[in-house]
Amino acid sequence: MSGPDEAEFFQEMLLDHARRPRNYGELPGATMHARAENTLCGDRLELHLKVVEARIEAATFTGAGCAICLAAASLLTETLPGRTSAEALDL
Repeated sequence: MSGPDEAEFFQEMLLDHARRPRNYGELPGATMHARAENTLCGDRLELHLKVVEARIEAATFTGAGCAICLAAASLLTETLPGRTSAEALDL
């Protein structure tokens, strides 16, 4: 897939994640937290991870931001579980 069809697919995927973010909310038993804020636009997110033996078992996020910010956080929390900490840093 390439060209306009690919661009439309990714646009729809981003809009879907922005409208219905996956893994939004606190994570009971989280072992790590990271906070980021963009003071220029007002995006504020906190990533919550449960890491067991250097492998990410679960990931969630909280906060507020633009559609792209929320979609990126949603996609990230779907991608991280099962990866090692080193693999997550490579992302």
